[in-house]
Amino acid sequence: MIKGEKNNIDLSFEDMQFLLALYETQSLTQTAGDMRLSMGAASRRLSHVREVFGDELFVRSGLSMLPTSRMRELRDRLAELVDQTRRLLNPEPLELHEMNRVVRFISADNGIATLLSAAVERFYNAVPNSRFAIEPLDVRVLERLRANEADMAFFPATELPPDFHSLRIYRSKKGILVRDGHPVIEAYEKAGVMTWELLNRWPAVCVTAGMKDGGAKSVEGRRVGVVLPYFLTVPYVVARTDFTFEGPLITLRRFMMDSQFQFRILPMPEESGPFEPRLVWHHCSHTDPFLQWVRGLVVDAARSEARLLGVIDTSEE
Repeated sequence: MIKGEKNNIDLSFEDMQFLLALYETQSLTQTAGDMRLSMGAASRRLSHVREVFGDELFVRSGLSMLPTSRMRELRDRLAELVDQTRRLLNPEPLELHEMNRVVRFISADNGIATLLSAAVERFYNAVPNSRFAIEPLDVRVLERLRANEADMAFFPATELPPDFHSLRIYRSKKGILVRDGHPVIEAYEKAGVMTWELLNRWPAVCVTAGMKDGGAKSVEGRRVGVVLPYFLTVPYVVARTDFTFEGPLITLRRFMMDSQFQFRILPMPEESGPFEPRLVWHHCSHTDPFLQWVRGLVVDAARSEARLLGVIDTSEE
């Protein structure tokens, strides 16, 4: 409601529509019919807006209602207000090819390779004037999302503050990456099952990925052979040592696709938990139509890529 200058009287959106309709038709009867009002309701509305503006607004001339000079002055301003209100309440459909936006992601490096890369082609085909800007994961990830320094993040946390939203992209498994010929392979094949006791004979690779003690939980209780800042440096260490690396199966499959390395992937001990990547965003961007579209595209592309590589736990779909 808009307050009138005189007598503190309210002017509603419907009042403005009524005035514009009457301006066009110059007929109170037709305006009432077009707006599905009774003649009594239309007359009361006309009396109300006259009181709001302190002017007759329309004067009868034969069968017509002619606008006064005050109404002619008001017409364009009212039309602008009505148009702005309609656009506010009914956002226009997304014209993706005309969008010029920067989508700001936070991700560990393996997230870019295994979760985001599949969406890149779809994204640029649909929004050629927009772009991704990807920043590394760090301990401030939630703070950065809350401060609107980023739009979304790949982040594995399942417990988040109430002002955050998250979507599980899929459920998968973890695996153990070792070089071909590693002694753990023979030990595993002889035992017929992987156990922590068996695995603990060899040092583990720990990846921090920008987080304080980021990889410590995944190698808790194990002897760490090396701490690395990035997942994509793992193959170069594992290929030349007897170190083992426990990580998402999809990441290990990507390592296996590099022909310069000869690796084996072994199963994790049975009690190991699943790998469940999540897309996380703050409530401040929750209702942005463009970002809603981006989130849907990224999740769909990541799931399709994971299915193609055969790493999704289909029992959970």
